[in-house]
Amino acid sequence: MATIDVVKRMGKERTITLKQPSFLPTFTSYQNLTQFKVLPLKQAAPVQIRNGTIQFDPIKQHMRTYMQELHFIGTE
Repeated sequence: MATIDVVKRMGKERTITLKQPSFLPTFTSYQNLTQFKVLPLKQAAPVQIRNGTIQFDPIKQHMRTYMQELHFIGTE
């Protein structure tokens, strides 16, 4: 999941600015193909995703490759 604030200024100098990009890596959990839930990757139990917490840091590093100001929701 991701969020970003869009600031639009009207007038003589019209601008559109994107601010505060945020990202929350998630996974989908389910039981017997029912009871689907979208949960934060950081909270993955070993039975849900093998090494879910270990996978979080490489994803975080990759997502910051081109956007160093990216905020990770619930982790900082």
